[in-house]
Amino acid sequence: MAVTYCQTTDVQRVLQIVAFSGSTTPTTTQVESFINEAEDEIDNRTGHAWREVTVVNEFYDLIAYSQVNHRQTGIPIFLRHRAIRTLNSSEGGTTSVDDCETADWNDSTDMTTATNSTTFKEGTKSLSLTKDGTSSDTASTSKTTTNVNFTGKDFNIWIYIISTAVLQKLAASDGLVIRFGSDSSNYYEWTKDRADLEVGWNQIVELDISNAETTGTPVILSCDYTYIGLTAISSATTWSTDDILMDDILLADVDKLEVWNGSSYSDWLDDKTEGRANDYWMDEEQGVLYLRYYFPYFTKKAVRMTYRYGESSVPNDILKATALIAAIKVLESDDRSSVMAETGDPTRITYDSRVSKWQKEVDRIIRNHTELRVI
Repeated sequence: MAVTYCQTTDVQRVLQIVAFSGSTTPTTTQVESFINEAEDEIDNRTGHAWREVTVVNEFYDLIAYSQVNHRQTGIPIFLRHRAIRTLNSSEGGTTSVDDCETADWNDSTDMTTATNSTTFKEGTKSLSLTKDGTSSDTASTSKTTTNVNFTGKDFNIWIYIISTAVLQKLAASDGLVIRFGSDSSNYYEWTKDRADLEVGWNQIVELDISNAETTGTPVILSCDYTYIGLTAISSATTWSTDDILMDDILLADVDKLEVWNGSSYSDWLDDKTEGRANDYWMDEEQGVLYLRYYFPYFTKKAVRMTYRYGESSVPNDILKATALIAAIKVLESDDRSSVMAETGDPTRITYDSRVSKWQKEVDRIIRNHTELRVI
């Protein structure tokens, strides 16, 4: 798993023990989990971040334009964070749905999935989608994938087609069918025609509930059903292993700046122009957004934003605090005796004393970095 604020070697250095590995107690993976917990604790307690963090659907009220003169700068919106990443409607945080590293999907009669370790987009493998049966013109596979909240997110997947000849084997209409939802009776569905696809890798993006056909009543807060279907030009049509691949299925929290227009939210990242002399601009360091040439009639929850924030580098004291928190978690775990043995020497510091000392240092560092917003 990915860690940002410190590495397992930093925790090892604090504890003054041998390096963690897959066979130590705790293992490297378990210590990385402790580090992730420490990162979240630091972010929550400071109100800031030293990594990219995505905020989804954060609402803001607007003051009436007549209350103050903002002709030059625009109407200010003080975001709850600073160090804002540049707003971009094609970028944002991601949540993995399936990494396509394992052939553990449920195939239909005419479909066979298998891993491919030669052609892939992320990781070390992709999944081959082979129509090798002739009972139907549709070959599909499905899986109970990672349970995720689909609110405000886009579904993304990579599809690879080896040649024009294989592409022509797909039906002209609805050659690719994607479903995502709660189960096989409650889901969102998107389709792609043959003309939407090309030879090579195709990144299928921006699939959200606004452009989906809905079947049943999917629970958007808890989606764990993924279905990929390929429709051939006839039931007799087949193709070979690795002719069509899929990889890196994920949800994207793309940046959005949505302003209520009286009937719906309009995304200014798509509809307006950014710039100090244009429709809106952002003081990224201070976390202040300015809307220009806008005369709000609706003020309550008038703006809904999805954005990214966080510093691009980790200061030494945040690294230290993260390593200390993770080290405390190691000592407080049930497995601590396997990592560090008490010496029985009364002159040596005990577990409890170490934890108390380290916690005070963590609190001091976090106190120095806690954000105080005065509006």
